[in-house]
Amino acid sequence: MLARRGRSGTAATPVGLEQGTLVSTSAGHLPAEVIEPGMLVNTENAGAQQVLAVLKSQSTASSDDAPVTFPAGCIGNIQSLTLNPQHCIVMTSRQCLELYGVSEVFVPALFLAGGHGSARPGPSVFYQLLFREHQIVFANGVMVESFYAGPTERETLDTEAKGLVDQALPELADPFMNRYGPRARLRLTRREFAVLMGLGDSLTLPPV
Repeated sequence: MLARRGRSGTAATPVGLEQGTLVSTSAGHLPAEVIEPGMLVNTENAGAQQVLAVLKSQSTASSDDAPVTFPAGCIGNIQSLTLNPQHCIVMTSRQCLELYGVSEVFVPALFLAGGHGSARPGPSVFYQLLFREHQIVFANGVMVESFYAGPTERETLDTEAKGLVDQALPELADPFMNRYGPRARLRLTRREFAVLMGLGDSLTLPPV
């Protein structure tokens, strides 16, 4: 089931692509704000996948939870990329494979602030793409996550956005089926990220 596009609301969203971010779709690279439910977006794991809902939010972030901006070319991005602090980027490292059994991991943008990116307080409009399963999409040439509709993440949404998710995936509203499925990659915790950095490892972007 498809859900309509959400209106702008102010909420502490866990992930999000800033307005103007170019997303790879079956119709070419399109700004996040023009993507609609029903459109096909290119994903790393499953090819072209139908968007079930687009969640829009207005961020009024302070310095504590400000979006993170990566200048063009900083992490392989074709133009400046701004993400909500908890939005994950796909990265790879040799030590990840040895420690966690996987070569690619999700790293929240917040962990990279000060190294690759910089926090940018102030108002911004963000968009989250919901699919039937958690996906990796291409944003400004970088692999990032789609919205993960887990219980904790859904609690951060405003009433309208929650309604859009429930409309698109009504089974999530059932307390006995309150599962969205696994994340598309292992998500590093702050401690796991610190361990990798402490080992002198360098996380890099996988080839796109």
